[in-house]
Amino acid sequence: MLFSVYEHVSLCCSIQINDVPGFVVQMQRQPFSDAYGKFLTWSIPATEILLSLMMVTTAFRKLGLYLSTSLMICFTGYIVLVQLHYYGKIPCSCGGVISKLSWPQHLLFNLFFVAIGFLGIYLEQRADSLQQNVHLAK
Repeated sequence: MLFSVYEHVSLCCSIQINDVPGFVVQMQRQPFSDAYGKFLTWSIPATEILLSLMMVTTAFRKLGLYLSTSLMICFTGYIVLVQLHYYGKIPCSCGGVISKLSWPQHLLFNLFFVAIGFLGIYLEQRADSLQQNVHLAK
């Protein structure tokens, strides 16, 4: 499920990158230095694509789950700060369906996927443990 979310968001970001000036302006409206705007414009979609690929590659799945859950926690923390009016009014620079969500809906969406991330990590660790037990039993 996390793979699907990152692929959807990174695809929407790629579509937005076709309008680079508009996307950069959206990123620069975030409460960070303008210098980060251009960096975030390219690094967030690239990171999401990389994490998606890691999660579908057996050798990197566990690391991809940890990193993508961590990234989702960071995004969720940002939304909590927005909800607490820490930054004032902040435009959402998300693309696709996610851009239609209100901030409270966006928070619930992210919390759901943080929970999915933790579930994925748990299941991956459980599978590793069961596999180790099978090898010990032989």
